[in-house]
Amino acid sequence: QHLLCSWVLAISMVWTKKGSYVQSGISLHALASGSKGNSSVVINEATGEGILIDCGCRRMDLASFFQETGNDPRKVMAILITHDHSDHIKSLAMHMRFFKKYGVSPLVFTLDPLIKPCRKKTDTDKGRLADFEALRFEDSIQVAGLEIAPMPTSHDATASCGFFVQSCQQSSESLAFVTDTGILPAESACMLSRARLIALECNHDEKMLKYGDYPRFLKERIASDRGHLSNAQAVDLLQRYLGSSCEAIVAMHLSQENNLPSIVRETVQGALDEMGSAAKLHVAKQYSRVSVD
Repeated sequence: QHLLCSWVLAISMVWTKKGSYVQSGISLHALASGSKGNSSVVINEATGEGILIDCGCRRMDLASFFQETGNDPRKVMAILITHDHSDHIKSLAMHMRFFKKYGVSPLVFTLDPLIKPCRKKTDTDKGRLADFEALRFEDSIQVAGLEIAPMPTSHDATASCGFFVQSCQQSSESLAFVTDTGILPAESACMLSRARLIALECNHDEKMLKYGDYPRFLKERIASDRGHLSNAQAVDLLQRYLGSSCEAIVAMHLSQENNLPSIVRETVQGALDEMGSAAKLHVAKQYSRVSVD
């Protein structure tokens, strides 16, 4: 594990046909993150191609991203689904219709057990809105100039995963995307050390959850090994696995009832300061976009 932490980040440039240089990195755009809906876009900055992770945000969030950033929806080459809870797949059909307006139908990649529940969101009387491809933990795929591997997570869904994404041109341009998991299996946690960008769940403050108004069964579910990562658990993972090449961390899926951005910043930033890490902390939001490159 410690050997993985020795990766050194090198920012490279790609010569375009027009004779100008562009950064060959990747960027992460959290369009919406929270219990009411989740969607993120990863862009390969060298080509403008990208992928959409999860389909739980509003149509206006998706449309605004392309309008405001100048990215081309026709260059979204794939959709990735982490699991089948409603806040991650409820807008799948709507998002497919959005892309169809631009003449494209991105292939949807997800774990095999998740294809059936996802099809229920996209199959209509007039036919299927989406085509699916099964992902396996032992394999990776290449799409949009990115190599993508599913990472095991632990959540009370039909199945669940995170994703490790890296540029095919430059492997140090990488993202570890982990949300909706009660614990993080060792093989996935180890991947954090390789990432330049990390999107990591910081769902709840343990004291707020314990003394909050949620019924006991719900508190136990959230705090279980198949629930959600707390701020303290996220910090523990970063303390054990954060690599020297990490430049930015995005705190994901904050509970509106059991967490506060200020608590996340105090807890996680405090840990980063103690570790001497230069990684910049960002906090994803439910109703506004957070972008990191």
